[in-house]
Amino acid sequence: MRSVSLVPGVVAAASSLVVFYTVPGISVSSPYQALMLAVLLGLANGIIPFVAAALGNARTVLGTVLFALGVNCFLLYVIHRYPFGLQADSLFSLMVAGSIIGIIGFMSTLSIRS
Repeated sequence: MRSVSLVPGVVAAASSLVVFYTVPGISVSSPYQALMLAVLLGLANGIIPFVAAALGNARTVLGTVLFALGVNCFLLYVIHRYPFGLQADSLFSLMVAGSIIGIIGFMSTLSIRS
């Protein structure tokens, strides 16, 4: 049985806060909305390893990383399309932000396993 750890979700939430304010082309309306979006992305990144394992994508590291990147990019796109306070200049900036959040979240998951 796998142990549940909150560290990947917390690391992903912290990295998404940093990404919201540093990636060019992405802006957030207020710090409160940035915190709420970071918590949402942190929760999603906290359960990604379990969902990937249930779907069978966790057989290889590459499969889990690609799944995490896809989930983060899709979530950022959905958050951008609806009025949650995230503005992006282009789809490319959303993909860069989702990739950064996904890779950092996955690296924190790897550090927990070892």
